[in-house]
Amino acid sequence: MSTAQSDYLDAVLERVDAVILDDARLVEPEADPQPDLPLDPDPFVLVREHVRSGGKRFRPILALWGWVYGGGDASTPTEDLVTLGAALELLHTFALVHDDVMDEAAVRRGGPTIHVTMADQHRGADGVGRPERFGESMATLVGDLAAAQAYRLGATLPAPVLADWHAMVVELVVGQAREVVGTATARRSLAHTRQVAMLKSGRYSIQRPLELGARLAGADEARMSELTAYGQHLGEAFAMRDDVLGVWGSQSHTGKPVGHDLRDGKATVLLALVQDLLPPAAQEILSHAVAGPLDTSEVTLLTHALETVGARDRAEAHIEAQLTLALAALDGTAPAAAVEALTEMAHRVTRRQS
Repeated sequence: MSTAQSDYLDAVLERVDAVILDDARLVEPEADPQPDLPLDPDPFVLVREHVRSGGKRFRPILALWGWVYGGGDASTPTEDLVTLGAALELLHTFALVHDDVMDEAAVRRGGPTIHVTMADQHRGADGVGRPERFGESMATLVGDLAAAQAYRLGATLPAPVLADWHAMVVELVVGQAREVVGTATARRSLAHTRQVAMLKSGRYSIQRPLELGARLAGADEARMSELTAYGQHLGEAFAMRDDVLGVWGSQSHTGKPVGHDLRDGKATVLLALVQDLLPPAAQEILSHAVAGPLDTSEVTLLTHALETVGARDRAEAHIEAQLTLALAALDGTAPAAAVEALTEMAHRVTRRQS
């Protein structure tokens, strides 16, 4: 990681801390007549802990290099660029926390998810009501708080950037909604899964952060067009890598159970590409996911069937093809530091293990 990038990420996290602290002051309680309650989680602390719990910081990094590609100086990021990076990290926290509730995920980044942690605290304190309901409610509110803080920061950005920011948020939420409906209806068509992957993964994770950074730098239309093409292709590769990791990823790297996408019957592009090639026994197992999570033996059999019909090879070939197209979209006359960083990022995104 370059010094400029490292310094930028430090500034982004400091900005996250600052907005959380500032918001916490808005609701400082009066002296509590019942201090030290056994169940009293602080949503501001939970947001900060989630942001600080790890992650690859792809979105602010791409915003930085989109800004440099568009004419900005990596060594002197503007206040707006730092604000954008912080807003992206807080928006990502919102998306992950809500996603974990919707997916009933127990693990995130190698540790328990917020709704699981809150449910455990409820049990330990002998709280009133169902622990699971409490955990889901708290996680939903933590996600809402992160979204509010992200929008507070985003609202300070220049109007053209704010318009793109709003479009990205709408795409993310609509993509997630379509995934939820698709799972509920066992909708696994290629058109549906590609649309979901594009909206809630490719654009939100890759394309839009690049464009937002470049827009801040005042990039001309030629540079914007190059970054959009790069982002579209790399975003598609990013989403497909997620599909591969959802089937064959190692829990020690992904922080999630092995085969978690198959276990939950999640509709993915990878599955849509080969589902008609699966033998009847595998298709029967897949149909069971509608009624509830698959067990370990079913996941193992379905994984083997996918390998047998060449799903993994097809996915890897698709990723490599999209990587090649993404790199070809970059213009060699653009700032060398940005081209070099975006080339490195493309390889990192497509070959990651988590």
